[in-house]
Amino acid sequence: MRVKMKPMGRRKQPNLFARLVGFGTIAVVVGIVFWGLYFFFGSYWWRVLIFILAVPVCFWAAAKMRDRYTRHVATKFGFSFSPGFPTIPLGSPAHGRIPWGFTGLTLSRKEARATFNVYEQSYRNFERGQTQLAHGMWWQCNDPLYPNFELSQRTVLGLLTSVMVPTAGSAAEEIVFPDDPDFSRRFIVHGRATDSIRRLLNPELRRVLLETVDRGTVRVHGVVLAWDRPGRMWGRSRLGRLIPRADRLRQACETAARLAR
Repeated sequence: MRVKMKPMGRRKQPNLFARLVGFGTIAVVVGIVFWGLYFFFGSYWWRVLIFILAVPVCFWAAAKMRDRYTRHVATKFGFSFSPGFPTIPLGSPAHGRIPWGFTGLTLSRKEARATFNVYEQSYRNFERGQTQLAHGMWWQCNDPLYPNFELSQRTVLGLLTSVMVPTAGSAAEEIVFPDDPDFSRRFIVHGRATDSIRRLLNPELRRVLLETVDRGTVRVHGVVLAWDRPGRMWGRSRLGRLIPRADRLRQACETAARLAR
């Protein structure tokens, strides 16, 4: 059986005029840059050019070295490593941040009833007009376990806000625990399902929170349990100290959620 072959069309040749225009544009831009450097810096223009080219290369090389080191550390703890700005779910305080800078990574591992994720990120805080660093973790549970609420460190500003702004009819009221003055002095809790949140935050869980959460914000949102902390997470020793505390927090929250049902 004879098969008719379609005649091969001519391969489209690149447009020589377009090539010349592109090359000419690049040459003009490079010439303007060189002329500007010479005009402003004189005979030292080449040193300035080397500096301009070296700075981003150094940042890129440092980021690559850090990625290789973090991948090695992640393997030691049974995590998979993903470079780049982390994709954080809605339930975490870190959700919705705008990436800014060179820092961004995620470590993930599957556990019995959830996926454990550790992240580090640099982001832009437009209210303060500065770039900030944060790290933390979140667990993506298989089933919804928690009512929605947020627990954060009590500060003077937070205390004034809670006093000056009425909570009646607000989206998230402050929940006070008068029977636990140590917990109430340390943390401020906001949520809507007051009864469910009080049942979850039993005395044992409040004790674990006091012993474990030294800074940052803890938020639970259905299937998500998250703990966001300010600052950088660096090195094997820091991660080794953080993971046992995170595991203790998660186990205490899961136990309290089962008892609250």
